Amino acid sequence: MKRTIFYTVIMLLLNMAAMSQKEQLVPFEIIQGIADRNAQALWGDVYPAEPIPYYGFDDEIVAWQFNFSIGKEFPENKILEEHCISAKLNGDAYNQWGNGQYGRILMSARTDMPVIIEHANMLSFEYAEAGRIKQLMQKVNLNTDIQPAKGYYFGLFNVWYEYQVDGEKQYICLIFIPDIE
Repeated sequence: MKRTIFYTVIMLLLNMAAMSQKEQLVPFEIIQGIADRNAQALWGDVYPAEPIPYYGFDDEIVAWQFNFSIGKEFPENKILEEHCISAKLNGDAYNQWGNGQYGRILMSARTDMPVIIEHANMLSFEYAEAGRIKQLMQKVNLNTDIQPAKGYYFGLFNVWYEYQVDGEKQYICLIFIPDIE
């Protein structure tokens, strides 16, 4: 009986100690250094694009998406967007997602998550589907002015994007984008 009470008290104390700890943000320079070293180890000669922050429920950064071109300078966003749209229209998913010429690494920004959340030898959704997202938002909102604001990361297939449409916030999840006709 004494042992049961003792272990129960110990478990309660450990639980309280664990709950009282708050996740800490990892400095961006450390995250970027890890992403760069891993990209070089995975793909060799790489050139980074501008990192994309992902936010959590608390509106704090929880992760960073790093995109890299392999063996050449990362192209301008407009050029890459046009390439991805063209490939999509031609039914060429391999080229739409970067045909092995790009890599991406999703890195945690907090100590309570894995360091590297995922990596792949392809573009991130933000690049590969940028044109389709704009088309969908314009179709739904009658061609109004649309500005991307920020991305929210809630899990691997649960990433939402906030857009400003005529000053009003609207959200879209990339996984559930229908084909646009």
